[in-house]
Amino acid sequence: MLARLSAALFALAGAVGTALVAAAPAGAAPTGAVLRVASDVSYAPLEFYQPGTKRIVGFDYDLAQALGKRMGRRVEFRNHDFTTILPRLKAGD
Repeated sequence: MLARLSAALFALAGAVGTALVAAAPAGAAPTGAVLRVASDVSYAPLEFYQPGTKRIVGFDYDLAQALGKRMGRRVEFRNHDFTTILPRLKAGD
């Protein structure tokens, strides 16, 4: 239960942080650059695999797609174990 709550809070913090990036001045990020989003895709309804597929769906996925569209950036959604999300993003993975 505590792990799910921690994951939900981390996802919320990530969403807020991503929203702040989207609110940055228009020239802050080049249009067309990739917006990389990493998450542990096991926390429905925030993000999960559509049953029977490897297609990621959920609130965080939809939010990232909407932000990418508004920012003019292609979104890459990556599935990583919760404990490795930040180190793997910093490493460019």
